[in-house]
Amino acid sequence: MIELVDREHGRFTCDDSPNLIRLMLQTANFERSEPRDGVFGLLGMLKDIPDGLVPDYRKSVAVVYQETTRYLLRRWNNLAVLQNIQHPPGGPRDCSWAFSNDFGSDQSVITDGVLCHHDYQAHGGLEDPNLLASEGDDLNTILLQGIETDSILVVSTVCTIAIWRSYSLLSPWLLKVAEDLSLSHSRDPGGRISIMEEVIESLARTIVAGSGGTQSSGTKKATPEHVKGVAAWFKTILDHDLASSDAETYYTICKTARIRAHERASLSHLVNRRLFKTRDGKLGLGPQAMRPGDSITALRGSDLPVILRPCEQEFRFIGLSYVNGLMYGETVPALQAAGVEEHVFIVR
Repeated sequence: MIELVDREHGRFTCDDSPNLIRLMLQTANFERSEPRDGVFGLLGMLKDIPDGLVPDYRKSVAVVYQETTRYLLRRWNNLAVLQNIQHPPGGPRDCSWAFSNDFGSDQSVITDGVLCHHDYQAHGGLEDPNLLASEGDDLNTILLQGIETDSILVVSTVCTIAIWRSYSLLSPWLLKVAEDLSLSHSRDPGGRISIMEEVIESLARTIVAGSGGTQSSGTKKATPEHVKGVAAWFKTILDHDLASSDAETYYTICKTARIRAHERASLSHLVNRRLFKTRDGKLGLGPQAMRPGDSITALRGSDLPVILRPCEQEFRFIGLSYVNGLMYGETVPALQAAGVEEHVFIVR
């Protein structure tokens, strides 16, 4: 059994035979004077040292993480390793698909929670003999194969860690989301928005994003009760009578509803993510770096929809997402029946 010590989070243990990606995630917040040790410093903890990952400090930090990501993609033959790639709000700076646990001083890219996979099959049953169509000659690119299912029409304001931690900020943020995504169908004379019941439920499902219950509850998959709790919280915020009451009463009631919602579903995965609406009208939750015009794709090897950004003849990897109506590959068979073929995406 391996025991790791983190100055911030204390002691915790790994499995008897930890894998590289798990060690990289668990040591992401560790201090290190040499960024390459985010990979090389962990190899001695592995039962079997991966072929091709020989410590070589002459290589640049970027090359080390690119080679490591390639190894992990080949080793697992799926895109799960890419779910932890996080970009700042402005988008990818260098190689968009290389996983790195060296965030330096830029804590804005660190997300508290990840989107859960559960039994999602956003790839829609695409055959999966190969994850990478081929690696090509350019070491700065990977080739991913799949179908473009939709694109981003509009995105919401980012839910920052400060917003998520504050009852007084979270409720206004949720109202701003409804405004950003144009979810309301009317306004009353006082300016309060009204939202249809089915839209509220869709929004609640998106906010829950399959995260299941809180860590203490042990629930691994979201249930109707989780969605119901978040929907009730949102309805409380929208309540016209409450809004017309004094500020302290409104705040207290919204806080109570928020606590009840959090008891039913952990919402830490909202941090540093945006909600969005697609051109087909679907609601989703994705990385903070996404923007209108980004493509939503169903790719081989990914249980979750993948956000890619078109860039001339290539694409940039933005991150994984949750999209209502795409999580079980509902769109893929229809697209295939309409003659839409798989496409090879050159991702830089």
